[in-house]
Amino acid sequence: MANLLENLHPATIHFPLAGIVVAFICGLIALLLGIFLDFNSKLIKEKKKIILSTDAIERLWRFIDRFEFSSWIGVVLAEFGLIVAGISGLYDSKGIDNAVNNPYLAFKVQLTIYLFFILLVPFMLKLYVGIVHHKSLFGTKKGGHPPNPYPLSYRIPPLLYLFTLSISAFLSILIAGAGGRFVYGHSVLDELGLGSFLP
Repeated sequence: MANLLENLHPATIHFPLAGIVVAFICGLIALLLGIFLDFNSKLIKEKKKIILSTDAIERLWRFIDRFEFSSWIGVVLAEFGLIVAGISGLYDSKGIDNAVNNPYLAFKVQLTIYLFFILLVPFMLKLYVGIVHHKSLFGTKKGGHPPNPYPLSYRIPPLLYLFTLSISAFLSILIAGAGGRFVYGHSVLDELGLGSFLP
């Protein structure tokens, strides 16, 4: 089992980063589509030019719902991938003592713990909005009802969701950069001017 976990770490270290990137991109697309529909709705209320037909509006709501679901799956993949990568990484480094005594590995362990708890924010936010309030995080229709007519109030949860994902993406890049320095002696982050964030 220990050998399996040691060999599993190199294969799983990219899953959290990929999940976070997918979650952020899909969430951002859903938010931008929702803002566009807000703008279209405002034009309709002011009896100005109608950009989209009713069918096109319905189609866009379905797209938003699919992008939201894809983003949520990305968060779940990132959180569980982080657990597997963290456990297998500890086996790969021959235990927690060796991990914390090396500056690069200690940095990775510390940021992984931070990342785990920060990723709980979008995870729990989605559950809270969906289960407690029976609403969609990005304002898509639920049960045939249109979203909340006050854009600011229902745009705050997705903005918080995307903000925590952007922090998570930055931390996961730093974790990968520290791993690169540990294994190869240098990191791509050095070439990008972000090497000062690494130990």
